[in-house]
Amino acid sequence: MNSSLHCGLSLGLLGMGLWGCATGTVELVEQGDKASRKRVLIAMRQSRFKDAVAKGVLRGLEEDKCYVKVIDLKKASGQTPAEYGAVVILNACRAMNMERHARSFLGSVPDGEKDKIIVLTTTRTGWEAKDQKVDAISSASKMEDASSLAETLVGKIRAVLIRRIRP
Repeated sequence: MNSSLHCGLSLGLLGMGLWGCATGTVELVEQGDKASRKRVLIAMRQSRFKDAVAKGVLRGLEEDKCYVKVIDLKKASGQTPAEYGAVVILNACRAMNMERHARSFLGSVPDGEKDKIIVLTTTRTGWEAKDQKVDAISSASKMEDASSLAETLVGKIRAVLIRRIRP
């Protein structure tokens, strides 16, 4: 399958899996070659805003020849961070803290792997992650900011991959 067709199918499946999901569960989406050394995991909570951010990240990483796997945040604990060059968590602030599944996953990650984790937490306030040893940013869920946040995440992912993946 040619790469542009594969990317188009990936984005189309992402649209059906994320936007069209009535249950609020993110369906598995994979883009790129699983054998790639540049491997990215995106674990996310389903929302219109996070879907738009994830789509933007997938589009931004198409040219990088990365393997990107998008999963529901509830399934993050079943993943092995060592298998990925970068891990992105898209979650929401609940009771002035990250979501339970995000906290659980981050708590299971060895300190030596935390420098490859990027966390985006949506919140209405200026909440910040503390003592997580990860690259954490927060934002309101404003659709007009989704593209800009996706670009920011793509830049952060590229920086992590350059730092962690040696030629």
